[in-house]
Amino acid sequence: MADYLVTAAITFCSLLVVDKLSKNVNFNGLGPVIFLALILTLLQNTVQPVLMFLGFPISVLTLGLFTFIINGIVLSLAFALTSGAHIKTFGSAVFLSIIISILNSLFTGLFLK
Repeated sequence: MADYLVTAAITFCSLLVVDKLSKNVNFNGLGPVIFLALILTLLQNTVQPVLMFLGFPISVLTLGLFTFIINGIVLSLAFALTSGAHIKTFGSAVFLSIIISILNSLFTGLFLK
């Protein structure tokens, strides 16, 4: 449970940075950002591994590029489940999922040494 909360906190920080950098994301306050971080972390731990398993043949054919689409699907689903958080297009969800992954890696390296 502690690992889940630490991961959600790091995702929260990444979402705040993405909110400031991108015009494709809109949050109605801080509450939706917190809820989105919790939902996104939950989906990344449950739904994403299933999608990766099912999409493995396509990932092999596309040399792993389909993984970006799966990440975009998970991010779009998290935004759809969160009221007060909006993302414009699926393309921006794919791009922002890459940015969030990079930021999560950076914040994990900074906070968890």
